[in-house]
Amino acid sequence: MTKKSQKISNRSPKIVVVTACSKRKENTPLPAWKLYKSSRIKAIYRNSKNCDIKILTAKYGLIDADEIINPYDQKMNEKRARTLVSKIAKKLRKYDFVIYYKAGASKVYMECMKKACELLEKPLIVCGYNIIGGINDIPPIIKYLSENKVESIKEFKHVSFYNFVKA
Repeated sequence: MTKKSQKISNRSPKIVVVTACSKRKENTPLPAWKLYKSSRIKAIYRNSKNCDIKILTAKYGLIDADEIINPYDQKMNEKRARTLVSKIAKKLRKYDFVIYYKAGASKVYMECMKKACELLEKPLIVCGYNIIGGINDIPPIIKYLSENKVESIKEFKHVSFYNFVKA
Protein backbone atom coordinates (compact mmCIF):
# COMPACT_ATOMS: atom_id res chain seq x y z
CA MET A 1 0.00 0.00 0.00
CA THR A 2 1.42 3.40 -0.97
CA LYS A 3 1.52 6.45 1.30
CA LYS A 4 -1.24 8.06 -0.79
CA SER A 5 -3.60 5.07 -0.43
CA GLN A 6 -2.82 4.82 3.30
CA LYS A 7 -3.84 8.46 3.77
CA ILE A 8 -7.16 7.86 2.01
CA SER A 9 -7.95 4.66 3.96
CA ASN A 10 -7.85 6.54 7.27
CA ARG A 11 -10.64 8.91 6.20
CA SER A 12 -13.44 9.22 3.68
CA PRO A 13 -11.97 10.08 0.29
CA LYS A 14 -12.82 13.43 -1.25
CA ILE A 15 -14.64 12.88 -4.56
CA VAL A 16 -15.61 15.31 -7.32
CA VAL A 17 -17.88 14.68 -10.30
CA VAL A 18 -17.11 16.74 -13.40
CA THR A 19 -18.90 17.09 -16.70
CA ALA A 20 -18.49 19.40 -19.68
CA CYS A 21 -20.57 22.48 -20.36
CA SER A 22 -23.01 22.62 -23.27
CA LYS A 23 -23.54 24.88 -26.23
CA ARG A 24 -27.14 25.82 -25.46
CA LYS A 25 -27.60 28.27 -22.57
CA GLU A 26 -30.18 30.47 -20.93
CA ASN A 27 -29.85 34.21 -21.64
CA THR A 28 -29.40 35.39 -18.06
CA PRO A 29 -26.81 34.83 -15.31
CA LEU A 30 -27.66 31.67 -13.36
CA PRO A 31 -25.97 28.94 -11.34
CA ALA A 32 -23.97 26.98 -13.90
CA TRP A 33 -26.06 23.80 -13.65
CA LYS A 34 -29.18 25.85 -14.49
CA LEU A 35 -27.55 28.06 -17.13
CA TYR A 36 -26.83 25.17 -19.48
CA LYS A 37 -29.81 23.66 -21.31
CA SER A 38 -28.42 20.17 -20.95
CA SER A 39 -30.17 17.05 -19.69
CA ARG A 40 -26.67 15.63 -19.01
CA ILE A 41 -25.76 18.44 -16.61
CA LYS A 42 -29.16 18.36 -14.88
CA ALA A 43 -28.86 14.57 -14.46
CA ILE A 44 -25.35 14.91 -13.00
CA TYR A 45 -26.63 17.48 -10.53
CA ARG A 46 -29.42 15.14 -9.39
CA ASN A 47 -27.28 11.97 -9.30
CA SER A 48 -24.10 13.16 -7.61
CA LYS A 49 -25.05 13.59 -3.99
CA ASN A 50 -22.44 13.56 -1.21
CA CYS A 51 -19.67 14.99 -3.39
CA ASP A 52 -18.74 18.19 -5.19
CA ILE A 53 -19.98 18.80 -8.73
CA LYS A 54 -18.03 20.87 -11.23
CA ILE A 55 -18.51 21.85 -14.85
CA LEU A 56 -15.65 22.22 -17.29
CA THR A 57 -16.17 25.27 -19.51
CA ALA A 58 -14.17 26.81 -22.33
CA LYS A 59 -14.60 30.32 -20.92
CA TYR A 60 -14.38 29.88 -17.14
CA GLY A 61 -12.39 26.66 -16.81
CA LEU A 62 -13.51 24.33 -14.02
CA ILE A 63 -16.35 25.87 -11.99
CA ASP A 64 -18.66 24.78 -9.18
CA ALA A 65 -22.08 23.72 -10.45
CA ASP A 66 -23.70 26.27 -8.12
CA GLU A 67 -21.47 29.16 -9.23
CA ILE A 68 -23.44 31.94 -10.89
CA ILE A 69 -22.02 32.72 -14.32
CA ASN A 70 -22.95 34.87 -17.29
CA PRO A 71 -23.98 33.36 -20.62
CA TYR A 72 -21.12 33.25 -23.15
CA ASP A 73 -20.24 31.88 -26.55
CA GLN A 74 -16.81 30.23 -26.52
CA LYS A 75 -16.01 26.78 -27.84
CA MET A 76 -13.46 24.44 -26.34
CA ASN A 77 -10.63 23.49 -28.67
CA GLU A 78 -7.28 21.81 -28.13
CA LYS A 79 -5.40 25.10 -27.74
CA ARG A 80 -7.84 26.41 -25.13
CA ALA A 81 -7.82 23.06 -23.31
CA ARG A 82 -4.00 23.17 -23.06
CA THR A 83 -4.15 26.64 -21.51
CA LEU A 84 -6.69 25.45 -18.91
CA VAL A 85 -4.93 22.26 -17.73
CA SER A 86 -2.87 23.85 -14.93
CA LYS A 87 -5.83 25.92 -13.66
CA ILE A 88 -8.02 22.81 -13.65
CA ALA A 89 -5.32 20.83 -11.84
CA LYS A 90 -5.16 23.52 -9.17
CA LYS A 91 -8.90 23.15 -8.52
CA LEU A 92 -8.70 19.35 -8.42
CA ARG A 93 -5.76 19.23 -6.01
CA LYS A 94 -7.89 18.68 -2.88
CA TYR A 95 -9.69 15.61 -4.30
CA ASP A 96 -8.68 11.97 -3.99
CA PHE A 97 -10.82 10.80 -6.93
CA VAL A 98 -12.11 12.59 -10.01
CA ILE A 99 -15.12 11.19 -11.84
CA TYR A 100 -15.61 12.60 -15.31
CA TYR A 101 -19.02 12.01 -16.89
CA LYS A 102 -18.39 12.31 -20.63
CA ALA A 103 -21.76 11.39 -22.16
CA GLY A 104 -22.53 13.64 -25.11
CA ALA A 105 -19.47 15.88 -24.61
CA SER A 106 -16.68 16.54 -27.08
CA LYS A 107 -13.54 14.41 -26.65
CA VAL A 108 -11.38 17.50 -26.08
CA TYR A 109 -12.98 17.96 -22.62
CA MET A 110 -12.05 14.43 -21.56
CA GLU A 111 -8.49 14.85 -22.83
CA CYS A 112 -8.22 18.05 -20.82
CA MET A 113 -9.36 16.22 -17.67
CA LYS A 114 -6.93 13.37 -18.33
CA LYS A 115 -4.01 15.80 -18.64
CA ALA A 116 -5.00 17.64 -15.43
CA CYS A 117 -5.30 14.39 -13.46
CA GLU A 118 -2.04 13.08 -14.88
CA LEU A 119 -0.29 16.32 -13.87
CA LEU A 120 -1.63 15.87 -10.32
CA GLU A 121 -1.14 12.11 -10.23
CA LYS A 122 -4.85 11.68 -9.37
CA PRO A 123 -7.01 8.70 -10.31
CA LEU A 124 -9.60 9.54 -12.98
CA ILE A 125 -12.77 7.54 -13.49
CA VAL A 126 -14.46 8.21 -16.84
CA CYS A 127 -18.03 7.09 -17.39
CA GLY A 128 -21.06 7.83 -19.53
CA TYR A 129 -22.03 7.31 -23.15
CA ASN A 130 -24.48 8.70 -25.72
CA ILE A 131 -26.55 11.57 -24.30
CA ILE A 132 -27.03 10.52 -20.66
CA GLY A 133 -26.16 6.84 -20.80
CA GLY A 134 -24.59 5.48 -17.65
CA ILE A 135 -25.97 8.24 -15.44
CA ASN A 136 -27.25 5.66 -12.95
CA ASP A 137 -23.70 4.31 -12.55
CA ILE A 138 -22.58 7.48 -10.78
CA PRO A 139 -24.20 6.88 -7.34
CA PRO A 140 -22.73 3.35 -6.97
CA ILE A 141 -19.34 4.53 -8.26
CA ILE A 142 -19.37 7.28 -5.61
CA LYS A 143 -20.36 4.70 -2.98
CA TYR A 144 -17.56 2.30 -3.97
CA LEU A 145 -14.98 5.09 -3.96
CA SER A 146 -16.28 6.35 -0.59
CA GLU A 147 -15.78 2.87 0.82
CA ASN A 148 -12.31 2.58 -0.81
CA LYS A 149 -13.56 -0.29 -3.01
CA VAL A 150 -11.86 1.03 -6.14
CA GLU A 151 -11.58 -2.41 -7.75
CA SER A 152 -15.39 -2.72 -7.70
CA ILE A 153 -15.86 0.04 -10.26
CA LYS A 154 -14.32 -2.22 -12.89
CA GLU A 155 -17.59 -4.19 -12.95
CA PHE A 156 -19.32 -1.33 -14.78
CA LYS A 157 -19.51 -1.80 -18.54
CA HIS A 158 -18.91 1.82 -19.65
CA VAL A 159 -16.31 2.90 -17.10
CA SER A 160 -12.60 3.54 -17.64
CA PHE A 161 -10.15 3.91 -14.77
CA TYR A 162 -6.96 5.91 -15.30
CA ASN A 163 -4.56 5.46 -12.42
CA PHE A 164 -2.11 8.35 -12.68
CA VAL A 165 -0.90 7.78 -9.10
CA LYS A 166 2.80 7.01 -9.04
CA ALA A 167 3.97 4.45 -6.49
